[in-house]
Amino acid sequence: QPPRRVRAVRVDTRLAARDRVRMAVAPAGFTGAGLQVVDATNPAAPQVVAALALAGNANDLHVVGNLAYIAAGDAGVQIVDISNPRQPMLRGGVAFNGATDIVVRNSRAYVAAGADGLKIVDVSTPAAPVVLGTFPIAQSSLANGVDADPARNLAVLSIAETGFDGRVQVIDVSNPAAPVGRDTLPFQFCQDVSLNGATLL
Repeated sequence: QPPRRVRAVRVDTRLAARDRVRMAVAPAGFTGAGLQVVDATNPAAPQVVAALALAGNANDLHVVGNLAYIAAGDAGVQIVDISNPRQPMLRGGVAFNGATDIVVRNSRAYVAAGADGLKIVDVSTPAAPVVLGTFPIAQSSLANGVDADPARNLAVLSIAETGFDGRVQVIDVSNPAAPVGRDTLPFQFCQDVSLNGATLL
């Protein structure tokens, strides 16, 4: 069945908790832009305890185990080892344009890549990630949010179009080298998307 609008929520993916430390992405244009590690042991007085400058613009991150996967704008995906949160180290990366949002499922990263649509990246070797495939979108559109459900071979992409228009695109990723568009759902002010089982938020 095609996706059906149930309700709308805003999902903030810019913070990812690990133990009692939080990882925060510093927006481009600010001092120390890149990955910043914030000690939130005392929520009333968080402190920056480490920073790592990165190529591109750090826009979003997804933490899995001891690795932080960062959507880094025109530097694509950057992978940072955070096994010691006070000494983050760059492990590897793969460059492409427009990386805005990222989720990691199993050994693949799904990246909303602006005008380039969806990028699927093999991150099984953090030192040498590889782009497996791309789902292109229409000219003058921007992919700005993504989620994926590998058990069902699905990814969903939020896309901003001309004016206030936008849409959510459902994509079959069973063949990551050649993802195929399925259903779409129109939205206004489409900024992000999340899958929760069979529910699209």
